[in-house]
Amino acid sequence: MCAFAQANKNVHKELKETLVNSNKVMTQYVKAVNLERTKQNHNPTTCSAGGSTHLMKCETTQTETRTIQTTEHTEVEWMKERIIQQDEKLDIIMATITQYNNDIQSFRETANDGYAGPHSQNNDGGSWAEVVNKKGKAFKVNNPAAAPPPSKLSEARRVTKGASRHGVRIRPAAIVIDAASEEDFPALTQKIKCGISVGNNITGMRKTKKGSLLLEVRGDQDAVNLVRSEVSRAVGTGANVRQLHQRTMLEIRDIDTWSNRDDIADSIANETSVKRDMVNVVSLKNVYGRSQTALVLLPTNEANAIVACGRINISVVSCRVRVAENRKRRCYRCLAFDHESKECRGMDRRNCCRRCGKVGHFAKDCTTEVKEAATFGELLRKETRSNGERTLEAEGILAKMSQANPPH
Repeated sequence: MCAFAQANKNVHKELKETLVNSNKVMTQYVKAVNLERTKQNHNPTTCSAGGSTHLMKCETTQTETRTIQTTEHTEVEWMKERIIQQDEKLDIIMATITQYNNDIQSFRETANDGYAGPHSQNNDGGSWAEVVNKKGKAFKVNNPAAAPPPSKLSEARRVTKGASRHGVRIRPAAIVIDAASEEDFPALTQKIKCGISVGNNITGMRKTKKGSLLLEVRGDQDAVNLVRSEVSRAVGTGANVRQLHQRTMLEIRDIDTWSNRDDIADSIANETSVKRDMVNVVSLKNVYGRSQTALVLLPTNEANAIVACGRINISVVSCRVRVAENRKRRCYRCLAFDHESKECRGMDRRNCCRRCGKVGHFAKDCTTEVKEAATFGELLRKETRSNGERTLEAEGILAKMSQANPPH
């Protein structure tokens, strides 16, 4: 029984106590039996004929032996009764353990019969099920049989993923009103407030840093056109009304060598809903593999739709499209980098060539030598570090440029 308990790692308290008591009783019983056998082997059956003294000693010894035997017999009987009682307790405990194991086995069989595993062939689908987690938030478990085909699901995920990864946040449409002077602003705003009827399409009205009035419009292009026409009618000819378009720069690759800027603009206008005059091909350059890469400026809505598709047909080639990487900020006023014109404190170079800094031509028509262009680039780098302001080092470079190109 001890071996059974050790093999099954049974740690029931009652069973352990019963086994310990049984072990003690059995040990005492074995000792008593061995002692009785030893005394029987050494007990003399006859006394020697050595006289009356020996006879009396022999009788006394026999009397003591019978007394000891009677006491030991009583102890052995008591031990036997204890062993029988311990055996009855062990039987009860074993019956309880057997019943417990049978109940566990029945529970497992019932659970296996009622649960169809993930690989079960007898799965009839079923309807949607509301599942509530511990925090009380409910979510739906979809039926695999009602799921869309893998191809359509993958396509939907691809389009959504591409749009969220590369798409540009769309700002609300805006209309700008350029007033002749700041003194005309009170009268201009009064005309707009009293002279137009556009419902709730205008969501914001504020003054820009350049001194113009900006109206944020809600809705599609038809709503924007309605607001623009109403504002133009209200302000009359005293102000210029124009619409701001949010644009996004796209990079189109794999264009064939024989396509030019006009071909690219025409193809984009034919493939999308963008008007031809809204397509601005900023640059077109040859790349490795005898193909061309173009940078195209488009309205943000149409640009996001093209990026979601991933490709666009330019002539007969399906070209890859992505949002162009953000270029380094450059001030169009002083031509230096890392700041914008509103923060510029440098000289005005808006009519100068971006390559050499000279007046009278632009970069696309520049024929200045590489050395002079590099000198002007070094000047711009020096001014970039000082936010457009001239430093002593920049003044020295400018003086060298003046000496190399004296005025005529």
